[in-house]
Amino acid sequence: MTRVLRPYQQSIIGQIRTLWERGVDRVIAVAPTGSGKSVLAAELSEGFKNPLSVCHVRILAEQLNQTVCRAATWQGLRQRQERGEGWPYGTPDLLVVDEVHVGDSPDWQHVFEMVEPGTKVLGLTATPWR
Repeated sequence: MTRVLRPYQQSIIGQIRTLWERGVDRVIAVAPTGSGKSVLAAELSEGFKNPLSVCHVRILAEQLNQTVCRAATWQGLRQRQERGEGWPYGTPDLLVVDEVHVGDSPDWQHVFEMVEPGTKVLGLTATPWR
């Protein structure tokens, strides 16, 4: 899919890809509200076989399923983990974490515990500090 990217989006994407190429698996992209973080995620998801977005509300997961890649809520992942189940669509090779600034909460930690070494993780937020 051809997207028209803004110069700052091109810059962010280039920086993230460079970090990934250098072996940095977990990266946070900080961009203002309305700057197209979903576009960044969609662009960066290309080339991965099984990208998965994780967010905090079901309505957002449904939107991401339609526009970016498969998506799940952290609550749904927690329930799967408690039942001894794995990832809903198979092990992701890219995990996109929406609103990653809340990722330090105990509710989110189980998601990061599920991530296998070598999996690329892209955190997205407009507010990196709470």
